[in-house]
Amino acid sequence: MALDPIYNTRPTDSLFVDCVVTPLTESEATYYLKTAWKNIYNVYPSLNSLALLWAQSAGETGRWKMLRNNNWGNIKRNNSSGLWTSYLAGEIIKGKYYTFYPYHLQTHFAAWATPLEGAESYIRFLSQRTRYQKAWVEVIAGDPVAYCRELKAAGYFTDTLEHYTKGVVSLTNEFKKKSNVLMAWEPPLAPMPPPPPDEPEPIPEEPAPEPIPLPPKLKPTIVLEPKSNIFTVILDFIRRLFN
Repeated sequence: MALDPIYNTRPTDSLFVDCVVTPLTESEATYYLKTAWKNIYNVYPSLNSLALLWAQSAGETGRWKMLRNNNWGNIKRNNSSGLWTSYLAGEIIKGKYYTFYPYHLQTHFAAWATPLEGAESYIRFLSQRTRYQKAWVEVIAGDPVAYCRELKAAGYFTDTLEHYTKGVVSLTNEFKKKSNVLMAWEPPLAPMPPPPPDEPEPIPEEPAPEPIPLPPKLKPTIVLEPKSNIFTVILDFIRRLFN
């Protein structure tokens, strides 16, 4: 990134953030502009008013391909703007075109964290500042020519009135031709979180097997020798003597 030869040190301000491109499609830009208007004024803008803001922002940001840090209108940084950044800027001063490089004072722009925050700040910047009251009347009326004239008178842009007006008028007409498609878009719904896993059913415990009864202990059988008969013994003795 080319830097200004003098202002070439990155700012140490805690609110400073590096420049990043935050591009949007034409349909996304339509959605955030109408949603921002609804958030601020509790009603949706008319088709003509929406077309006018869409056209101006498209011209300021290269059809949102060069939307940087969600700054919809290349709004310059001020002491109350919160986050801010720095990026290449072209200005026409006293009829001469100049290019300014970061971190020159002319390259200090407001920054926002999300596209919706940026769109809301863009609409508040135009509708709630005394400086742009006459221009905002023309936004409500939906008159692109008168709107550009009042913006130029209030010092919003340094381009020639004829060139700036030509771009806004052309883009306003373009929006109206395809507004049905552009306004139908909505961001996809966030996926639902998966349900918690089912707890497994407890496995019933099997009953402990009943103990197998042991056979009753048998009493030992005692074999008694038959008692000797005294007579048998005597006879056996005599028989042995005579044999």
